[in-house]
Amino acid sequence: APEPSPAAADSPPAAAAAPPPAPLPAPTPTIAASSTPLPFSLLLSSCRDKANAAAALPQFRRAGVSPHIVRTAVKGKGEWWRVMSGSYGSTEEAVQAKKALGFNDAVVVRTPFAALIGEYPSEKAAADAAAHASAKGVFPYFIPRPAGAVGLVAGAYLTQAEAESLQRELKTQGVATKIVRR
Repeated sequence: APEPSPAAADSPPAAAAAPPPAPLPAPTPTIAASSTPLPFSLLLSSCRDKANAAAALPQFRRAGVSPHIVRTAVKGKGEWWRVMSGSYGSTEEAVQAKKALGFNDAVVVRTPFAALIGEYPSEKAAADAAAHASAKGVFPYFIPRPAGAVGLVAGAYLTQAEAESLQRELKTQGVATKIVRR
């Protein structure tokens, strides 16, 4: 939990304190573009079983990446769980990252759409929201947003329709999102 600021620690008793700030409104389901498009990811692994995908996460974290899991429907093959990492501006940038990480089997995929959970001034400021989403079985990750903000997002999809499907699922879990271009 974040520590109170020095000003909060020195404030008068609750009866004399200012009212708490109003909660932020829920995001609206509109498309918002990043200041720098980052439509590519590295597909690190693909599993038929969510538990197998989750079991692979520590291996990738030890290798220095921040992986996330994305559920996807593969025509003729059913539901799959993809372990993905990164947000890159071009195929070339993603290939360079793949080589630098030594992930020879990784595949560069175009994934311009995601579900934005919220925007924060830093990853540290987004930690509580990330923990809340993770507790609901969501695999959030961070992307840069305009004006130096950090976006907490889930999913990475080729089409807006796929991202909207995730958005509907997250809404049933009490996680409000809006669809964004990464």
